[in-house]
Amino acid sequence: MIDLHSHVLPGIDDGPPDMAGSLALARAAVAAGTSVMAATPHIGLQYPVLADELPERLAELRRALAAARIPLEVVVGGELATSRAANISDQELDTIALGGGSCVLLECPFTRVGGLMATLVARLRERGFRVLLGHPERSPEFWRDTATLAALVRAGAFVQVTAGSLRGDFGRPVRRYALALLGSGLVHVVASDAHDAVSRSPAVLSVVRDAVRGRESPEAVTRFVTEEAPRALLDDAPLPGQRWLEPQPSTARGAQEAIEATNGLPRSFVPTCPPLRATPSGRKMRPKSESMRSFEKRAPAATPSRKRAILQGTPFGGRPGQQREPIRRGLSGGGATCSGRRRAPRAGSRRCRSAA
Repeated sequence: MIDLHSHVLPGIDDGPPDMAGSLALARAAVAAGTSVMAATPHIGLQYPVLADELPERLAELRRALAAARIPLEVVVGGELATSRAANISDQELDTIALGGGSCVLLECPFTRVGGLMATLVARLRERGFRVLLGHPERSPEFWRDTATLAALVRAGAFVQVTAGSLRGDFGRPVRRYALALLGSGLVHVVASDAHDAVSRSPAVLSVVRDAVRGRESPEAVTRFVTEEAPRALLDDAPLPGQRWLEPQPSTARGAQEAIEATNGLPRSFVPTCPPLRATPSGRKMRPKSESMRSFEKRAPAATPSRKRAILQGTPFGGRPGQQREPIRRGLSGGGATCSGRRRAPRAGSRRCRSAA
């Protein structure tokens, strides 16, 4: 088992806070069947992680693993955020590439960015790097349009799904989406995205086996997403073919043709429009599904300023180097706009009456 996404380095991001936590995570990974693990800390604006310090941090962890006699090979890597993908240097990309090769792990955002992922993937590929998309099944960018991910794969990107998504750790909608991607052949790698030894554990192999058996897929799927494809990405080699997706001679329409006909997803997963319902005012409207409601509440819409900020590598809505002022809300009287300016309460509102 080769795990291409983990936060095993101590005290550098939201992974283990110290070396003891990293060693506990490594022991759990070995017990789960992992032999090679990529240390991929967050490379973005949220955590002050410098690419230049990764080799020294990795060497320190390797010495601790050898002293503790933990048979785990840890290779270099980094989880590149969209906020840094546009302005990161080639030298930094070489440093955070998986295993020192040419494959970069690009984190899929937890907000909608209006198709910006295609631009970032194209730019990285123009610079000579392969792109592995990290946990797209958890990104509202791909929930809104299921054809977007298939288009990125056709453009040369690879897909990494988190094992916890297949297990249901992030909710049933994410689990259904992850299983559909796995069954359609759009998943090239399943990784742990481990942050510790317990709550976000490094167990991958058993989870993939259960998912494959549950879908009655061949065992070749497990070997492909946990060993063959990860090894090819580390070695800068071509990925082996997904033989189980080849059309059968006795079938009028093979599995690969069915995938292309549904934009990369099984026909059973393509969302259908629910029936119209009447509101109390008598107006007809179409209700939203449970999954769409939950993601729309958590994911702000993509605006031109948000896209421009990601491309420029600046905080959303600000100039380079400028941190945006948080919104201030008063206990009484008017609220605050996004620019921080006060505004008067609406006439007849509860706060207006209490102020009077």
